[in-house]
Amino acid sequence: MKLTITSKLAIGTGLLLSLFAVFGAIVYVQVLQADRELEAITSTHMPALEAIAAIEDNIVSIGYHTIGYMHGEQQFHLDRIQVNREELAIYLERFREIGAVGGLEAALSALETREREFVPLVDRLIQVHDAQGERAAVFVAKLAEADVLLDTEMEKTWEAQGAPAIEKLVAAMEIEINTNGLAKALGNYMLLPDERHRKAFQTDVGDYSRSLQMLEGLVSGAIEERWVKRLGGLLGEATAVGEEIFVAEDAQRANLQTFAQLRQDFRRDTLDPFTKKIMARFEQSRTDASDASTRATRFTIFGILAGILVGGLVSLLTSRTISNPLREAIARLASSSAEIQAATTEQASGAEEQASAVSQSVSTVD
Repeated sequence: MKLTITSKLAIGTGLLLSLFAVFGAIVYVQVLQADRELEAITSTHMPALEAIAAIEDNIVSIGYHTIGYMHGEQQFHLDRIQVNREELAIYLERFREIGAVGGLEAALSALETREREFVPLVDRLIQVHDAQGERAAVFVAKLAEADVLLDTEMEKTWEAQGAPAIEKLVAAMEIEINTNGLAKALGNYMLLPDERHRKAFQTDVGDYSRSLQMLEGLVSGAIEERWVKRLGGLLGEATAVGEEIFVAEDAQRANLQTFAQLRQDFRRDTLDPFTKKIMARFEQSRTDASDASTRATRFTIFGILAGILVGGLVSLLTSRTISNPLREAIARLASSSAEIQAATTEQASGAEEQASAVSQSVSTVD
C-alpha cells in the first residue's frame, strides 16, 4: 500500500516526537537525581558538617576555659563556659533535627552520650576546684591564727627567765617551723602530686604533735593550758582540712585525667569519624549529582543530534515523495505533448494532401 504525503509527514512527525519524548524522560530522570543529591548536600550534609564543627569548637573551648579557670579563677572563664554550653546545646539540637532527616540517628546517639558524660564532668571539676579553694582558705586561716598564738606566747616567753621558759620557746619555735612546713608541703603537692610532699606533711604533723606534747608538760596555770589547748585545736583542724585537700586533690587529678581522655575520645572516636563519614556522603552526593548532570547533558546532545538526523531523513523521504510524482507528471505531460504535436502534424499533412487532391480535381474538370 502506497502512503500518501500526509501519512508520511505524520509518521515522521510521530517519530520525532517519540524520540524527543524518550530522551526528554531520560534527561528529566537524571535532572531529578542531580536535584536530590544537591538537596541532600544543602539540607543534610553541609548543615551536619557545620553542626559537628561547631560542637567540636565548643568542646575545645569548654576544655580550655575549664583549665583556665582552675589556674586563674577568673569569672571570664566561667562566663565563656556558660556561653559554650549554651551553643553546644543549640548545635546538638540542630544535629538532632538533621539526624532525623538524614539517617544520622547513630551519630546523634553517640554525641548525646558523650555530651552527658562531658558536661557533668566539667561541673564536677569546677565544683571540686571551688571546694578546694574554700578548704585552702580555711587551712591558711587556721595556720595563721596558730602563728598569732605562737608569736604572742614566744614574746612572753622571751621576756621570762629560766630553763622552763627556754624549753617553751624552743617547743613553740619548733611548732612554728612545722606549721610553715605543713603549708609548704600542701602547696607543693597541689602544684605537683609527688608523694614526697605528702610524706613531708605527715612528718611535720608528727613533729608538731611531739612539740605540742612538750608544751603541755611545761605550761602552768589555766591561762597557759587554755592557750595550748587552743593551739592544739587549731593545728588539729588545719591538719584535718589539709588531709581533706590531699584526698580531694587526688580525686581532682583523676577527674582531670578522665576529662582529658573524654575530651580526646569525644573528638577522636565520635566527632572525627562522623565528620569523615558525612564528608564521604558529601563527596558521594557531589559525585552522583555531577554524574547525573553529565548524563543529562549527554542525553540532551544525543537527543538533539538524533532529532536532526531523524528530521533530515524524514525531510529527505518527504522531498522524494513529492519530487518523484512531479517528475513522473512532468514526464507524462511531455509525452502527451509530443503525442499531440505528432497528431497535429499528421492532421496538417492530411489536410495538405486533401487540398492538393481538390486542386488536381479542379484542374482536371477545367
